[in-house]
Amino acid sequence: MSATDQEQLAELAKANEIWKTSATTSSNITLTAGGTQSGDLQFLLGHYTESDLRRLIGVAKSLDAFKRLDQHDQERLLKGCFGSFFVLRSVLSVDVNEFTIAILRQNGVPESTIRFYVDFPAEWRRNETINLLLGLILLFNVEVADLQSAISVTVENMKFQSLLKRLLYCFCDRDSVRAETVAAELLARLEHLKQLFPGGTPTTHNSLGNSLGNNIGSGNSLAFMPQTIGQQQIVSASQLVECSNSSININNS
Repeated sequence: MSATDQEQLAELAKANEIWKTSATTSSNITLTAGGTQSGDLQFLLGHYTESDLRRLIGVAKSLDAFKRLDQHDQERLLKGCFGSFFVLRSVLSVDVNEFTIAILRQNGVPESTIRFYVDFPAEWRRNETINLLLGLILLFNVEVADLQSAISVTVENMKFQSLLKRLLYCFCDRDSVRAETVAAELLARLEHLKQLFPGGTPTTHNSLGNSLGNNIGSGNSLAFMPQTIGQQQIVSASQLVECSNSSININNS
């Protein structure tokens, strides 16, 4: 992978740490086959807190590309990905089996959301790097309407999709065909997720969307407390140095 790729991975690692170490929120859930359950599953029904909102803003504002956008575009992008981003991140800590599916149903989680968990490729459920990359593709959504800097958002979306494919090339033992197949499947899961949250933030909770401007523009630093979730995987740039000199022949379109 190139030096630019490694810089982007370092930025991803920073964003991921902000997510993991931010204040405990309702969306920090764990649901395993062994009966371990923590967190409030109500967020899967669209019940978010101000702390959840600040957590996502903290991740977004750690990215130089996001900070370069004006506040109007920042607000629209955050509103556009709010619900889908949290469901995607919860893939890391929700095991898929009869027990957990029953718990989700008992809590009134929609079948469409449960189907998203079931259909998400098992091999990549615990990979934090891939998960966060997918989340940033959701964040820089070129389909969000009324963007002032639509071209810049498109460039960032393509950049993260390209990095996703190159990472998968490394993870798939430099098998470009398999990497392309996996990338297509993961991006298809994102399209499914966007259909579940066509307006980003659920309409019944637009009061949170209305407070985005205050949180983004306040300039106040966000307070974070240690929080670790599960046995998830984060890949550093140094772990991928073996791919640095590889000849990667992947269609980045």
